[in-house]
Amino acid sequence: MRFDLQWPVVFPIYPIPFLLFTLLLLSPTAFAGKVISSADGQAEISQQRYLKARQLLQQRQYRQAAGLLIKAADQGNRLAQYRLGLLFARGAGVDKNLVKAREWLQKAALQGHPKAQFYLGQMYLFGDGGAKEPVTAATWFWLATSLGDRYAKDSLRVMTAKLSARQFEQAKRRARELWSRIPHDMKVSKATLMH
Repeated sequence: MRFDLQWPVVFPIYPIPFLLFTLLLLSPTAFAGKVISSADGQAEISQQRYLKARQLLQQRQYRQAAGLLIKAADQGNRLAQYRLGLLFARGAGVDKNLVKAREWLQKAALQGHPKAQFYLGQMYLFGDGGAKEPVTAATWFWLATSLGDRYAKDSLRVMTAKLSARQFEQAKRRARELWSRIPHDMKVSKATLMH
């Protein structure tokens, strides 16, 4: 069978969506693979931005590093979220903003970043970026300690001595609840102290 088309060929509007729908029916795994590889590609881009930002931080080019960290952090990169939280806390490359510092550290902490959990606990303990919340501080210290952060362990020991029995139990319960929802794949070791 041969098709002879005369130019100009005018197609109705519906063939493109129809063709896409047909392709999806015929090859759903091919389409799913594209979506998965797209997500992997975004994660790779995010990681590359983070690594470039770390190089810039080592060169003390804080403003340029902050720009890359914001992009990577917005894509959910917990390492970038942690570093960005520290930059906002210190006012390096960005205006000092303890509220934003707390927000970014919390995002990283909820993704299982132990150093972010420790620093977030410090912020709640001293009221940086919001009200002082000793129970919440103890909760974050507990989580960071569970992931191997020794500074959090020391802070938790000091905090628990100052909490009432009721506050202690409340912090422990919150830590258990959060523990069940956060990843545990990032432990503190000599290799990860720089993250």
